[in-house]
Amino acid sequence: MESTDSDVLIFQSCSSIDGTVERIEIGRRNGRLVPFLHPNWSLPNFLEDHPPEAIDTELLKELCANLTTLERQTWLLILDGRSIPDIARDQGVTHVAVYERIRGKKGRRGMIRKNSYVRRWWELRQRRRKQA
Repeated sequence: MESTDSDVLIFQSCSSIDGTVERIEIGRRNGRLVPFLHPNWSLPNFLEDHPPEAIDTELLKELCANLTTLERQTWLLILDGRSIPDIARDQGVTHVAVYERIRGKKGRRGMIRKNSYVRRWWELRQRRRKQA
């Protein structure tokens, strides 16, 4: 394996959102090894299975700091692994509108200027896209 592969690919396990160690499947996507996570790892499913007091609200506040309600919904869907086109379809807008919400447009601050976690995700995403 390449030195850039993550520990998830090497050990084929990781911690779920509630801290339990789970085995994961490994597969290929676009010729690269990637983890295939079970759908029950998503935040909405976690919310269904756990009482509200079990969720670290402080962590959610930190991850979504300085974002509007719509931006927060978009960011949580991104963290849930949803694609930009899927998010756009669900929100009834174009994928361009979602990208503009993230980047900002015409002097309006985008999500990447408001939240350091979004900015870091965006930078890593752009770097990966340039390498591909």
